[in-house]
Amino acid sequence: MRARGLRNLAFLRRRMGSPAASHAPLIRSHAAVLELQGTGGTNGFRQRLFVARFAGLIFIQAMELILMRRLSLALGLLAACAATGASAETVNLTGTYRCIQMCRNGMLGAPTFVTQNGQAVNLTTETGEAYQAWPDWNAPYSRIWIDARGEGAVYSPDGMRIQFDDGRVWQRDIGPPSPVVFRRAPVVYSR
Repeated sequence: MRARGLRNLAFLRRRMGSPAASHAPLIRSHAAVLELQGTGGTNGFRQRLFVARFAGLIFIQAMELILMRRLSLALGLLAACAATGASAETVNLTGTYRCIQMCRNGMLGAPTFVTQNGQAVNLTTETGEAYQAWPDWNAPYSRIWIDARGEGAVYSPDGMRIQFDDGRVWQRDIGPPSPVVFRRAPVVYSR
């Protein structure tokens, strides 16, 4: 068996055409025993190697695709968080408002009051009822939610108008215009 393995190895060296290889001492390898006669020492190794490399390439490309998707998702989330933080300027709703549409008990033009303390918003309606509201989780920078009434309200970006889901509209009361004062120049009499 050993002699046949050495003969096969010598045959392979002569077949490869290397003159130095044909004169090199014969060293028995562990693969020489397992080789079949006439296979040239391959036993389909190149085919198996090709399949393994191809499968490895597909695996690596799939992993790169997953990595790129995760990276793009992370960058998108980071950009969204940065944009939200920059545009997260809240409106101060504190002030006196007047009910101008769909007022209760026909109290059109009645004063209403809004007091904002951080995220908590206290509302006093035209009929004197007091409610507490919070920023709506769905649109925290443009809506408030009144839990006790089970309704929400949208407010304008400048905080001048609040429109409730039931149709009521409150307009900020900026008061009457300041009176225009005309001042006359002092009269100077000369002698």
